[in-house]
Formats: sequence, structure tokens, C-alpha cells
Amino acid sequence: APEILDSDTSTVEATTEDDVILDMSLATGLGHLAGLKKLRFLCIANIQGHKIGYQELEWMRGNWAALRDLRGVRNQKIVEWVYDHWPE
Repeated sequence: APEILDSDTSTVEATTEDDVILDMSLATGLGHLAGLKKLRFLCIANIQGHKIGYQELEWMRGNWAALRDLRGVRNQKIVEWVYDHWPE
């Protein structure tokens, strides 16, 4: 499972939901990032209003198998899901 840390190392700044460029949902184009097969680190700490849910996590697990470090997730249920369902 990816290591999940609640730290901010990103340089992207989004101050309101209107500022969000990519909300990280499948409905708004996350699937276009499927080619990032070697992605190992993802920080969403400064993506305020992101829409990562269980469907997006399933997609990430299937498309980004190399992902080992996911930072900025503050929803405890999402964190628990990752630890329970993500392959080692």
C-alpha cells in the first residue's frame, strides 16, 4: 500500500474550489493520466476540493500500481481503504 502522509510538499496553491484545476475525479478527466504508469509519488495536499473517492482509488490502484507515496489525504475512511485494499 502507498505510504500516506498528511504533509505538504507541493507547490500548487488552490485557495478556493473555483481555483481547482484538476479535482482528481474520474468524472473530470483523471482517466487521462492513465499513462503515468511509473508514478510513485502523489501529493494532493494543496488540491482543495479534490474529489478522490473509492472509485478513483480503485482506478489509481489499477493504473498506477507503482504508486507508493500518497500525501495530503485527510479523510480517514479513504486512508483506511488504501491500507486495506492496496497491494503491497
